[in-house]
Amino acid sequence: QDDISTASNFFELGGDSLSAINLSMQIYNKFNIQIGIKDIFNAPTIIELAKKIENSKVSTNENKIHKVDNDIYYPVSSAQRRMYYSASVDGKKSTLYNISGGLKLDKMPDVDRLEKCFRKIINENESLRTYFEVEDGDVVQKISNQIEFHIELEKDIKSNIEEIAQKFIKPFDLSKAPLFRVKLVELKNEKSLLLIDMHHIISDGTTIKILTNQISKLYNGQNVENNAIDYKDFAVWENSNMKNGNCKESEDYWQQQFEDKIPILELPLDYVRPAKQSF
Repeated sequence: QDDISTASNFFELGGDSLSAINLSMQIYNKFNIQIGIKDIFNAPTIIELAKKIENSKVSTNENKIHKVDNDIYYPVSSAQRRMYYSASVDGKKSTLYNISGGLKLDKMPDVDRLEKCFRKIINENESLRTYFEVEDGDVVQKISNQIEFHIELEKDIKSNIEEIAQKFIKPFDLSKAPLFRVKLVELKNEKSLLLIDMHHIISDGTTIKILTNQISKLYNGQNVENNAIDYKDFAVWENSNMKNGNCKESEDYWQQQFEDKIPILELPLDYVRPAKQSF
């Protein structure tokens, strides 16, 4: 937009809490200064943020995420642990935690070349080789050194894209890597459909966008930057913080907030809420 200025409001332009977190991280990486989400809400323009950055001290925080040594298995993050047990309760046939998406292409790509691009991304991203098992009563993540990967191929000139995508989404076994699959469908008029299905335990809403962007770059002969850290490094860091008491203040706060019974949210309903959600 041409009317964006240093006095424009970050949130009025479409910013939200997630993009504010991203902005906070970028400021830290660039200036080594910690600007919290609350600061961005209180100073939502470039002018106000610039003053905040200028008046802030360079961080001396040593609590950074570092690469960890290779091991047989690694702890999971709190988000992964919740996801694992929720998925287990929901059953092995559930696709509730699948994240899927794809691209409609103007022509059929070179399948061998596309598979090589995916294999390169898989080799360089441990999350795409991660699976989960229970060790000593707790869920852990393990990383395969190498996995078999092939793009599923299909020719479908009759079904619509919605039907093709719906048939493609299937349950995952969390104990087997990879926890994602790729399918290439040849459509009529020489067009094609590239579909990606992933489990939420190794991905989030932006993962497919990043993955398709990197595949596109590699397919077109461009380089892709390697990650400085992997998700297992974050999981180890988070668990360490929980053990050494860095989260104690936050924990005490929420314990105090829910000291009494958690209030029941009463909302008007069209139907009686079932004991188990069906989605």
